[in-house]
Amino acid sequence: MKKFKNLIENIDKITQQKNITIIEANHRKYIVKENKNKMIYDYLSSRGFINYLEPIKRNDDYDVYEYINEIDIPKEQRALDIIRLMSLLHKKTTYYKEINLDEIKEIYEDITNQVMYLYEYYNNLQQTLEQEEFFSPSSYMLLREISFIYSSLNYCKNSIDHWYEKIKQKEDIRIALVHYNLDISHILEGENKYLISWSRAKKDLPIYDFYHFFNNCYEDLEFSLLYKEYTMNYPLTKEEEELLFVLLSIPEKVILDLDEYNNCLKIRKLYTKLNRANHIILNERSKNQKQKQP
Repeated sequence: MKKFKNLIENIDKITQQKNITIIEANHRKYIVKENKNKMIYDYLSSRGFINYLEPIKRNDDYDVYEYINEIDIPKEQRALDIIRLMSLLHKKTTYYKEINLDEIKEIYEDITNQVMYLYEYYNNLQQTLEQEEFFSPSSYMLLREISFIYSSLNYCKNSIDHWYEKIKQKEDIRIALVHYNLDISHILEGENKYLISWSRAKKDLPIYDFYHFFNNCYEDLEFSLLYKEYTMNYPLTKEEEELLFVLLSIPEKVILDLDEYNNCLKIRKLYTKLNRANHIILNERSKNQKQKQP
């Protein structure tokens, strides 16, 4: 309690929840978090993005925020609000910088190496499982749809090669401030809407925000409409979309253990993610084909 006395007077109660502290004092509630974001907040303010929670007090170690009483909103609406704030964030902070071929090559090599590793991993796993006299439920689940994993990996390899050849010919690339950790819980919905948890934010390719949001929430949300909303508000270039689709399509590495129930859950998540990513890609292909028709 002593470390907060110079920030808040007459403290009645302190409650710890994960990485935040809730303090009750003077018949009001406050949120206290470690001070990690001052430069980010200053930058957001300078770019005219106001949908972040401004600290009401701060010192060298902590920020104090007014406690927001949230409105009960369905998760689908919260996701749509996040997408709209994400696109607004990218609009407000976008700039262009000269292509750095070393950075582009690093992205290409990282993805290529990951795809090659996963192809070998699943090929070896398939051979091992096929030697079982009787398939376990998880082995059957994995082997029944394993061609989907290989087709996703082939798609990633072909697309990242194509992306690399195209992007090398460009003179500049689009950069924005990227939250880097968007999740259904990282929005406060009261009288106003605020994105929270900016500790990982940095300037990078804007597609990484949609990618991380997808990774965090693909089990609970249908992302095709969210992608449509995002690109309607912040249209992507062909190269940005191609790289994003590759990232979405990379299969998770499933490590099987002795917990058969847990193995089945992991495999279900693997195929759920691939199906949700594939749905986005097929919808966009269908839209593009219709646009090309006379």
